[in-house]
Parts: sequence; C-alpha cells; structure tokens
Amino acid sequence: MESEWPLFYTYQLINHLFAGDHAAALAVNQQLRRVALSRGGQFLLPELYFVTAEDVAEERRNPGSADRRPNDNQPLVWAQSLWVVGRLLLMDAIGVNDLDPVNRRHHISGQIISRAVSVALVAETSAVDAALIGMGSDRHTVLGQSRVRVGSVRALVENLVDLGANARLGITGRPRRRVLGLSTAKVYEVEGEQWLIVPQLFDTDDFYLTQDLAMLVQELRSTIAYLHRYWQQPGRPILTVMISEWMLPSPDFVVLLSFLRDELMRSMVAGVPVHLDRVESLVTRAHHIRLPGMMMGWALRPQLRIPHANQPDDPAIIPLDGTESEAVLLVRLATAPAITQRLAILSELVRRRGGHAASVSSVTDETGRQSTLTELLEGLFRQAQQARAWGVMRRTAELLGKVDAYLEVALMDLLVRQKRLAVGRSYTSKALIVEPLSNHEILNRIKAFCGDDPRERILTQELIVHLGGWIRSDAALFTDVITLRIGPLLQTLIALSARERTVAPGVAFDWLMEQAPSVISLKLREALTWKGGSSRLESLRLADGSANFDALVFRAEDDPQTATEDWLQWRMIEGAIGRLPDAFYRGIWALMAHAPTLVIGDRYNARNTLDCAVWRSQSTAGEKNFALTIEHILNRIVAPEYRQLVIEGLQTLIQIAEKNLGLRVQDALVIDVLIGHAVRLAWCHGQREGHASYDEVRDQAWNAFYQRPPHQVAYYVTEALETLLGMGEHRELIEMGAEK
Repeated sequence: MESEWPLFYTYQLINHLFAGDHAAALAVNQQLRRVALSRGGQFLLPELYFVTAEDVAEERRNPGSADRRPNDNQPLVWAQSLWVVGRLLLMDAIGVNDLDPVNRRHHISGQIISRAVSVALVAETSAVDAALIGMGSDRHTVLGQSRVRVGSVRALVENLVDLGANARLGITGRPRRRVLGLSTAKVYEVEGEQWLIVPQLFDTDDFYLTQDLAMLVQELRSTIAYLHRYWQQPGRPILTVMISEWMLPSPDFVVLLSFLRDELMRSMVAGVPVHLDRVESLVTRAHHIRLPGMMMGWALRPQLRIPHANQPDDPAIIPLDGTESEAVLLVRLATAPAITQRLAILSELVRRRGGHAASVSSVTDETGRQSTLTELLEGLFRQAQQARAWGVMRRTAELLGKVDAYLEVALMDLLVRQKRLAVGRSYTSKALIVEPLSNHEILNRIKAFCGDDPRERILTQELIVHLGGWIRSDAALFTDVITLRIGPLLQTLIALSARERTVAPGVAFDWLMEQAPSVISLKLREALTWKGGSSRLESLRLADGSANFDALVFRAEDDPQTATEDWLQWRMIEGAIGRLPDAFYRGIWALMAHAPTLVIGDRYNARNTLDCAVWRSQSTAGEKNFALTIEHILNRIVAPEYRQLVIEGLQTLIQIAEKNLGLRVQDALVIDVLIGHAVRLAWCHGQREGHASYDEVRDQAWNAFYQRPPHQVAYYVTEALETLLGMGEHRELIEMGAEK
C-alpha cells in the first residue's frame, strides 16, 4: 500500500529525535513494533504491506477494511538499519551530534551566520618569535610555551584511524584521507590536553605550492572566507597559522608580513572579520571535540645544508652520456656542485631502474652506505625548497609521484560548477574528467594523456589546483566555458611567455618551470582573460621593411611518382628512410635569413630551437656539421609520417623564401604551429555551417591531412603562414592542370 511502508516510520522516528520530541519518537517506535514481524526472537521490518488482488475492490469501497500482508523481502535492510539507529538514539547510546557533527539539521536555506574567524598565530622557533615581535606583534604564541598543544593534520589523521574501529564486528576506523578546513578549525581534547591543528596548507613535505608565500597568503584569505561562510558549529572557528623559520629568509616573506600586519592585526581580511589573539584566549570561544588515544605534537623540520649552493649552476661540469656506471654516477652525485646536476644524475638513475623512484631498490655509494632513490630524491626536494629552486622542486616532485592534497578538492570545485576537465594536448573522451576522482586517479589520468614530458605532467597538476582556486574566488573568469582543456591552456601560458620575453616556446616552457606558483597562477588568469584566441598568440609579425608574398602555384603533377595512392603509407616510408638531398640543407640555411629563430619538431624542447643569426654566422650553407645538426633534430621526431610532414613543411617554406627574398618575420618560425594551422585550415575548408567543433574531430582532421598529396600539403602550409601573418590571401591550388 502506498505510504504504508515501514521505512517511512523509521524516518519519522529519527526526525522526531532530531527535533527533540522524545514522546512522539516513542509513539512512532511503538508503531514500528506493531508492523514488525517476529522471526526467531528478532523484530524484522518487511519492505512493504500489500492487499491481495481479490480484496482490492472492497478496499477501494471501504479503505482500511482489507487485511495487509507483508511481502517476502524481510527485512528490508534499509529500513532495518534506520530502525537500529533510531533505537540507539532512544537508548542514548548515541546522540544526534554523532550523526550530524556539522549541525546541518539547524541549517536554514539562505541564512548566513556572520561569525568572526579566530586566528591563532604560532611562532615555530625563538627566531620567528623575535621577527614577529619586531613587526609589532604581541598576540602570537611560541610553539611549546603554552598549555594548548599544536599538532599537524597528519597527527589528526592518524588519531582518527582507530576511531570507531571494532575488530570483532569487522569495522575499520576512518580511512587515512585528507582533513579539510572545517575539521582543523576545532579544538580537540585528547587525554586532558587541548590541541589546535595546523591546516594542510602548511605541510610542505607533500607538495611545493605553499612553499611560495605569496601563494600561501592567497590560500589563507580563501580559507578564512570559507570558514566564515560555511561554519555551522557552536563557537568560533580557529585558523592556526604556523610561521616557520624557513619562511624568514624567503624573498617573499615581506608578502606574508604585510598580510599579518595590514590584515590580520587590523581584524579584517578581504571583508571577513577576524579575531587575532593568544591561543589560551581563543580556545575558550571555540568548538571542542573530545577524542580518545594520543596525538603527536608539531615536528620541527631540520635545516638542511645545500651542497655547493653558491657555486655557479653549470650542468656542463658533469656531462651525462649514458655510459657511466651506477657507481660513477653515485660518486658524481656526492660531489655535484649544483642541485640541478644532482637532479640530472638522480633522474638518470631512476630511468635505469624502471622510471619511477617508488619502485626502485636501494643504491650503494662509494662508502658502502645504502639509500633508496626515494630517500635521495626527498632530500633533493628539501634542498630545492630551501634554495627556492622551483624547477628542481617540480621535477623532483614529478619523479617522486607527489600529489597536492587539494588536487581532488580543486577538481570538485570545478565539477560542482558544471565545468568539465580535459587533460593532455589532444581532446579525447578518455582524457575528459566529468566526475569526481581521487588524487591518485587524477594523477594516473595525467600520466596517461600528458605524454613523456615531465614538465607538462607536473604543470598540469599545478594548473588544476590553480583553476580550482580561481573558480572559487572569481567565477566570472569561466563564463561560457564548459570544458577546461589543460593542454591548450598550458600552451597559451607558454605562448604568452614566449611573446613577452621574445624567446622560443621551449625556452619559455623552461622559464615557466622556474617560476614561483603564484606567478603561474597569475599567468593562468591572464590566459583565461585572453581575448585574442590562440591563433593571435601564435601569429607572426613581419619585420620592418619586409615584403609581402609573390604568388605561388602548387600542381598535382609536381608530386613525386609513387605506386600507391596511400599518401600516409608513402610518408611513413619516406620518413623512415630519411633521404634528403644536399639542396634541402642549403635551403634550410637560406631560410634562416628570414626569421630570428627556427623551431623544428617539439616546440617545447629547447634542443629543437635554432638561433638563426648564430648558425648563419658560424656555418656555411654546404657545411657537413650544419646538415648533421638538422638531421639530428629531425631524427628526434619519433613518428616517421610526422617527420616527413615536417620535411614537406620546411620544403614549402624554402620555396617561399626563394621567391620572396625580401620577406622577414620578427618572431620564431615554429614548424609545429605552422603544420597544426595547415591541418585545421584543410579540414575546415569546405565544411558546412554547423559542423562539429574542430577540437572534437581533431584526430580525423590529422588522419585526413596525412592522406593529402604533397602539393595540397604545400598549399595549406602556405595558407597557414599567410593566416599567421594576417595576410589572408588565397594562393592557387592546381589539380592535374586544372585550377581548384
């Protein structure tokens, strides 16, 4: 019978208990006992009661006259479980606060509780204490000098592991997963002591973002706003801010000091009222939680000596040719004059042992001391943190498989605002993230779709965290955006940096790797607000006094004679053989007179960038070493069919340069970009209005382009060059002697 399921009584029981109506709860419990079935001394709730078919007509005429019969689903586990919970509440074995620890039962939709956020400022050492006193602070607490103890998020997570565990019932405690801001904003009472918890923001062992103090200040503002908006507990939330000694020599410590002096000490942070005071005073107005077990106190990080930190960072001092034995590498590691060289050696050791530090056995140095590569990399990570070497930090974090604790939170922030996320340079359904994933699931997705470049993998993770932060603080940046594609966003950051610094994309990529996370975050915001489109970033500017194009004609009869019409197969064969005449290399040398930089192959690999003026001044058109250099760069292109496509693109540019001696560009000539635009133009040419987005058919477009004959490739490469130069004129494409 509709509305006569015992399940509904269990909801009524719990609802009355949450409302504090004990008498009504007892009455509903009696109703449940009447509808329960006695089986072996147990009262079981069936799924539902029904009226037999022959009694339906009478029941309609006289509601309530027919007998109700239970169905065979006994018990309905859902209903039975809720009844158990209700009876535990009736017996006072548990309380409503145990079921609703964040007081959502009191939440009224639309009501905003305006409550100041308490801030406990803790000096980690006496040196920090002196620095804070020097700036005028008299409301901070020195670690270890108060009856109120201070612990880390890790200590709280370990304490909660055993909470609720019961071996006899086969029940585990809380999994070792992150604890967020609302949980760290409480006072925990453990063994008669009061504990404050330092938030995850201050744990720099797991990741490197908040090692950037400008980034830390930004996150502190966000956390204070979050606590002010979402705190529903009795008392005030407490944000514990740990000022550590490693922060003092940091060049951006002034940013943190400004935040403390101009915002916290003036009791207002981004429009949110805050109350800064000593911890003994703050805990009296906080929300208290009692926990069993023990809690570990905040652990000081030992200062590390950075070997040879003041010596010039010259990687050429220790060349790695791949032939050194492991013993030789370990000797060099111990004497390496710079942390970048130590990173290069450790990266080589990881590569030899399978590609990931965590799966590698121990290594033995010349003294017989054994260490795992993970331990060596962790030490290097710490040294890079103290040296503020962001590039080494990022590369080491990637080798160690480190993941930011807030990565999955950032993803959730994007998803709940109806945004999708795609990782990698290519848009595929498998690279698309449309549902919540754990940190390690996100990391695996990044590894699967971000290629072999560790720079791309680690910056992809970082950009996701930054996107989560920006969508929380400035959602208008994402207006009209459905899918956030990390690969193109990263390419935009690189293009913006390359244009600003007048360098090749590979150099710009390396420059980004060396920047603080706050710089990357601001660059990302710039990319999100860029209105010109990626083609404008990749556009080429004519040099002063440069001439325009003379007309070019491309004919089918100029194509090479081949026994097959399968041009993809032809390109795979030609690209694998690599047969190139001397005139090709002479043409490249001549082409370099028309641009400041030539980039062949992966634009983000600095080894593929040729400084045209340097090469023309140090070599001649027919020089063997010049030809070997070009061939070596071409051979680094793995796919033979794409290598051949690059060669065809270069041959087209050589023809253009020969016929347009006065043509000069002032930006880097990037062959990857040129071919990418040619593929897009070829695909979009002749497409009907309303066709699918190019991003959705990118793979089809490339497959189709590989099947085009060489004269069509030359035509669209020329069209792409004109498009990037902003000319927009169409050249002739001749098919079998007839104009097309």
